[in-house]
Amino acid sequence: MATRDQRAERLKKRLAAADETFEKLSDRLIDPSRIEFIDENDDSAEGGYGEVHAALLYPPQAPASWLSRLSSLIFKEDQRQEGVMVAVKQLKMGTTKAHFMKFKPAFARELSIWSQLNHRCVAEFYGFWTDFTAGKAWLISPWAPYGSVRDFVACRDLCIPERISLIYDTVDGLKYLHSQSVCHGDIKAANVLVNAERRAVLCDLGLARLHDENFTRLESTGAFSKGSIRWCSPELLNDQPRSPQTDMWAWAWLVWEIMTGRLPYHESKADYAVFAKIAEARRPEIDNNIQLAECAELWDLMDKCWQPDPTIRPTSADCRNVVSWMPRCPPLAHATGNSDRGKVASLLLALGDTYRRQARFPKALSLLHEALGLYREVEDQFGIAESLFIIADIPREEDRWDEAAVIYEEALEIYRKLDNQPRIASCLHFLGDILRQQGNPESTGYLEEALKVYRSIDQQNGDDFHLPLIADIVRLQGRWEEAVSLLARALVICQETGDQDGAASCLWSIGDIRRLQHRYEEALPCLDESLVLYRKIANADGVGKAIAGIGNIQRVRGQFSEAIPKLEESLVINRRINNRVGIATGLWALGGIHRWLGHVEEAKEFLKDAETNFAEIGNKVGADRCLEELEVIGSPDESGTGSAGPGTARARKGDREETRLFSEEWGQPLRSRPLPRSNISSP
Repeated sequence: MATRDQRAERLKKRLAAADETFEKLSDRLIDPSRIEFIDENDDSAEGGYGEVHAALLYPPQAPASWLSRLSSLIFKEDQRQEGVMVAVKQLKMGTTKAHFMKFKPAFARELSIWSQLNHRCVAEFYGFWTDFTAGKAWLISPWAPYGSVRDFVACRDLCIPERISLIYDTVDGLKYLHSQSVCHGDIKAANVLVNAERRAVLCDLGLARLHDENFTRLESTGAFSKGSIRWCSPELLNDQPRSPQTDMWAWAWLVWEIMTGRLPYHESKADYAVFAKIAEARRPEIDNNIQLAECAELWDLMDKCWQPDPTIRPTSADCRNVVSWMPRCPPLAHATGNSDRGKVASLLLALGDTYRRQARFPKALSLLHEALGLYREVEDQFGIAESLFIIADIPREEDRWDEAAVIYEEALEIYRKLDNQPRIASCLHFLGDILRQQGNPESTGYLEEALKVYRSIDQQNGDDFHLPLIADIVRLQGRWEEAVSLLARALVICQETGDQDGAASCLWSIGDIRRLQHRYEEALPCLDESLVLYRKIANADGVGKAIAGIGNIQRVRGQFSEAIPKLEESLVINRRINNRVGIATGLWALGGIHRWLGHVEEAKEFLKDAETNFAEIGNKVGADRCLEELEVIGSPDESGTGSAGPGTARARKGDREETRLFSEEWGQPLRSRPLPRSNISSP
């Protein structure tokens, strides 16, 4: 135990270090005469450690050279005389000597940390003022006109992309703090502001604790402050220090607040009840919450952040990667005139893209065409191309290939004028696959050019961002072993970046290739794992094709009692999302099973429906194959051994036919990973 003299010596050193910090930050010391409070009664807010007031900050009358430079960063030309709106945080400080001795070093530490931070999603530090003899300490930062994100969400009916934009900002800021070895320590909606651009910024770093490069604690005060208990992780209740892992637990509850407008454990009023639920690591339910129910991938991420074991929670970088793939758009201002049409179009586009991913195509098309019309009005070429690109994906999903090709060609022409290489490659990729589906030999040229552009982009950027798409083109070209090798590499990248949709697509593609090669023991684990991921992110198209892949393996193995339910489930899904290729192939497979079982009438019904669907989507090979099978049903050749039908030999023949048809005509491309859209959602 330290002696009184040792404690006094440590305190003396801390006070000396605080004085040194104030000296280093003398250029941020703001004379209070430059601050004019606007209305302390109406525009003040109680913070965790003091009151926040709206004020006007005026530039110095005769600034020194260094102060002039600082002034130029804060004040625009038209604000030189009238001042700029700021937030003044007046910290609570005790009046006793003991309070002063504790407060001064802590305040200096906060100044030192905050003054070194520079990120658009972290509140900017303008300066400070102190009068320790009078017990006063102020922090000055930009004024956030929309208040806290809690208030902002409560008074607006935000759509999902707008909420996702706010969520992305918070995790982007948190990733930055953690990269600077700073733990925020008090993440919640009340400590996130919404600035004039309607972007979320983290504020109130008063509980932040500076960590060393290993995030070990250097200094800490209590585990939590009154009012922040609901956001505390289980380890904080056990007197463990704050850490990036505790930030991630709290961040998941911040996401909950933004998506639902509710506090954590909102149904519990007493602190002891909240304590009990935290200790039990009890998660909320989303069954009755439409916003979260439509964002399965986000909910899965929140659930991971609520793991009781902090070592297995995702990092802020992991979470940022996952959220970065979600369609988002900064919230719109209440009043929108002609000058804001581009912003309205961006929101409609993001919302339409969200519905497209959920296979809610009619609603998606309505919003996307509205966005396209607005982009045409403001002559935003990139917006026009983006709208066309996303719209084209819907008829491509529904196998209306001619319609999709026309739209892709229009988008491609604009992208070439803009020299947008990633989108040029994507358009070429999808056009090449459409032509391949139609048996057009020109598909080779499109796919080869897309492959060249993808590889060129990755080479210039020094990464493998487009590897999943490169692998898909190689797969479509029938170079299966090379495709599997590339897909395995792409899978690792998707897993590392948190791209669950990309990971599921890679697993499905590997499984499908092994299935078509009759390497079923290798195919099934991949298809099973892809199904789990597709269900988790609510990708109906992926769920349908993964189930169909598993069902077809069971079919060719003669496991008909297991195959039929799988293929029927896949057929229901594909009918719901109008996946015409999935419908046609599912009907064909079920017709084949009933044919093998000797169920003649059932087989005819399935094959007739399959032929109709193949004909309607222009797949002549599939339609002709169905007609051939219908002709031989009931012929002497078709007689089998009782109700078992044609038996094993026929199953093997069906296996070969299915391989030929699926590999040559019915292969579908890996779903496109969303690319950055600079004017739709800021990175």
